Amino acid sequence: GCHLKCSFCATTYRQAYQVNPNEKRLLATIESLSKRGERVQVLSNDPLNIPYYRKITSKLDSQSFTIMEMRDAETRRAVIRQRVRIARFGVEGISERIRLAFGKYISDDELLEILGELHSHKINTHLFFIVGSPHETSHDYDLFRAFYRRLTLQTRTGLCRIKFTSFLPTPPAPLARFVPSIE
Repeated sequence: GCHLKCSFCATTYRQAYQVNPNEKRLLATIESLSKRGERVQVLSNDPLNIPYYRKITSKLDSQSFTIMEMRDAETRRAVIRQRVRIARFGVEGISERIRLAFGKYISDDELLEILGELHSHKINTHLFFIVGSPHETSHDYDLFRAFYRRLTLQTRTGLCRIKFTSFLPTPPAPLARFVPSIE
C-alpha cells in the first residue's frame, strides 16, 4: 500500500492496507504459484517497504515501484532476477524541474539509463506522469517532448507505455493548498 510519499496524491491517504506478516508462508505461496504457471504480482506501489520483497526469486508479473526505488541499483537487480514482465513506476513530473518540485527528482539522463537497463533485460516498462500541476509551464512540455524523442530513439526492444494522470487538487493531498504565484 501507500506510504504517503506523494505531495500531489490524495487517493491512498484515505485507505487502510493490510500486510500479511508471515514472510515464510508468503514466499512459499509465491514460489508455488509461480511453479504452477500462475501470474503472480505483489500488490503495492511501494514494495521495498515490504521486508521480504527482495527475497522473492520467482518470476513476477507486472510490479509497481516508486521512481526513487527504481534509482536504486539493488532494486533493479531484484526486478531483473524476478524477470518482472512489466516494471511500472511513477516518474511523476513531466520535466526535471517539476520532479524536483514534487520531491521526486530524477534527471532525464538517469531515467533513460534505467529504462535502457530494464529493456536490455527484456523487461517492459510503464511510466506514470502527473500533468496539470500548479507548477507547470509550456517550457516543461517542451522538455517532455525532447525527453520523449530521446526515449523513442533509444528504446529498440519491448514496450514502454506512458500514462498521464491529471493533477486534481483534492484535500488532503498537500499540494491541494498550493497557490502558484502569478507571473
